[in-house]
Amino acid sequence: MNYINGVNFNYKEILMNIHLSNVRTGQRREAKIGFSWTTLFFGCIPAFIRGDVKYGLIQFLSGIFTLGTSHLVFSFIYNKFYIKDFLMNGYMPSNDYSKDALLTKGFYFPEEANFISGTNS
Repeated sequence: MNYINGVNFNYKEILMNIHLSNVRTGQRREAKIGFSWTTLFFGCIPAFIRGDVKYGLIQFLSGIFTLGTSHLVFSFIYNKFYIKDFLMNGYMPSNDYSKDALLTKGFYFPEEANFISGTNS
């Protein structure tokens, strides 16, 4: 394991998916961290497939006005916006890896995340 600012993670795993759970509804979601290759190559289509209509429309309209060059910008920021929306809607990390990965990438969430990840006794 590697440590950055007291958070341990594996470099290979940081590129993978994180798991989020909604405490109120019990729904579980999986999301990727980092660069979005699918957004780079397919533009707004991945957002619509994920059910993210808001950012799908934003990407679609900005793609029209920029003749598709906005796909490059959204490739770097879309996954962050996608995860941030889940966190703002009551989702929390489901396991310690997801929690550590989000903290490493600069995401913040309430301490109830300890309850979901099983670290609270």
